[in-house]
Amino acid sequence: MVDEKKDDASGVAEPDAADGDGQSALDLLQAQLDEAIAEKERYHRAYSDAVDFSRRAGERHTAELQYAAAPVLMQLLSSVDDLERAFGSIPDSLLRMTWVEGILLIYRKLQGALESSGVTEIETAGGAFDPNLHEAISRVPGPEGRIVEVLQKGYMLHDRVLRPALVQVGDGSGVEQASGESDTDNASTDES
Repeated sequence: MVDEKKDDASGVAEPDAADGDGQSALDLLQAQLDEAIAEKERYHRAYSDAVDFSRRAGERHTAELQYAAAPVLMQLLSSVDDLERAFGSIPDSLLRMTWVEGILLIYRKLQGALESSGVTEIETAGGAFDPNLHEAISRVPGPEGRIVEVLQKGYMLHDRVLRPALVQVGDGSGVEQASGESDTDNASTDES
């Protein structure tokens, strides 16, 4: 039996100097060192996981705050659409009346409030159709895959689509017809 003394400071058993069995004590110390290293790695992994979780929770909270107003902004967009349609139907003779100018001022304030909330209009005029930003209502004669007409404006809230633009997309037939008609016209001109 090995006679061991316990070191009070570290709790590590030390072999009796007279015993000479240093190998088993070395193995015991190595096992304790390996366990301490494994425990340190578990601590670092747990700490790293906690930091990552905290960062993700903060990002999620920020995103929730950033997009929390989306339902209210959607309702405001319908009012903005109504005002734009109303301004489009006002006769020129009424445009200089003070009440019309007052409503126009309210419209501009609404637009300013939307812009300050991070709402921007999706650019569509004559551009290429993008299903991530636009919703095609119909295909009409025009250049293939190009937006021919915007039926309702689309808006982004920061980097997300708040409301896609409702558009009519060209089916490529208008371009072919125009070139086909010019060929027919040229042929009839050549015959005469």
